Amino acid sequence: MFSTWGTSYNAVVGVGDNTGDGRSDLVERDTAGNLYRNAGDGKGPFGASMSGTAVAMAAS
Repeated sequence: MFSTWGTSYNAVVGVGDNTGDGRSDLVERDTAGNLYRNAGDGKGPFGASMSGTAVAMAAS
C-alpha cells in the first residue's frame, strides 16, 4: 500500500474509527476519484484497501 501512495492516491485522510472496532482507519481517493478504506489494526499497519463498493457492502 505505501509504495502506491503518491502515484495512485491523491488524498489520504485519517477518519477515526470508521469500522466500529475501536481502531483508527484511513480513507483514500485515487486519481480517478474512487474511494478506498484501510482498516487499522491498532498495531501500526493498516489492512488491505477496500473499494467504495466493498466498503458499502461490508457496512450493510
